[in-house]
Amino acid sequence: MYIMIGDNSIVGNHCDSAFTATLESPTLTATARPASQQIYNGSGPSVQAYDAHTNSNTNGTVSTVAGPEFSLLPLLAARHATTGVVLFKRGANNSTLAASDAAFSNGEQGRWAKSHSATEQYGQMTAHLDHAIAQTNSTLQRQVVISGIFVGLGTQDQSVDGGGDAFAAELPQFVQDVRVDLNTRVDGKDLPIIWLQPRLTASGAISSEAQAVRKAIVAQQAQDTQFAIVNQDDIELSSDGLTESANGTITLGTLMSAAFETIALPNC
Repeated sequence: MYIMIGDNSIVGNHCDSAFTATLESPTLTATARPASQQIYNGSGPSVQAYDAHTNSNTNGTVSTVAGPEFSLLPLLAARHATTGVVLFKRGANNSTLAASDAAFSNGEQGRWAKSHSATEQYGQMTAHLDHAIAQTNSTLQRQVVISGIFVGLGTQDQSVDGGGDAFAAELPQFVQDVRVDLNTRVDGKDLPIIWLQPRLTASGAISSEAQAVRKAIVAQQAQDTQFAIVNQDDIELSSDGLTESANGTITLGTLMSAAFETIALPNC
């Protein structure tokens, strides 16, 4: 099982069925995928074959668009050809790691830091993850092994006064929290984390806050061999200047897979 959590980039607000239907790709299908590519459907709750626009976003911001998992899932499945993979995904538009939701007027959907878990994203994520693991064990009759986490957070933190410092203060603790709370192993290497680095020029970004967010992410990578960064700077954006275009969403998924290949899988 892989976990994917975060903000707008994880939701994927522009990769819709009109776009994916024209791809005519044998692997990036807009219909149900092979059984080796499963996703947790939070509205069931159940684990089922990934079917873009049907179960892409059912946990957090519910929508029919597809996120970067659209192109990431077949690459992950290829890494686990014998067992296949299950993706647990929770994406929430305009969510932050630590910046105060009181600073937002654009539909902000909560903070991910565990210190806010009682009413915001972390607690809801872990509750749904418990369901996903139970469903995988019973429906697929497989023992779940969490193999990595993909995180897209920071873009909204950098658009709030003080958000950069709040992000920097919380990041090391958040990394520690998810490794302790979400891991299924008791030994071996640390759980791999792939982090999407926000653009300095994203719409709404405050330069000083953006620099603080980026500095914190780079510092985490420098001292953590199981933490890798995906640079989003050159990925095509939609006209909103904030979120990836449909094509950019597919590019993001492939870059997330490439980043993961630089990290050692934990020992079983």
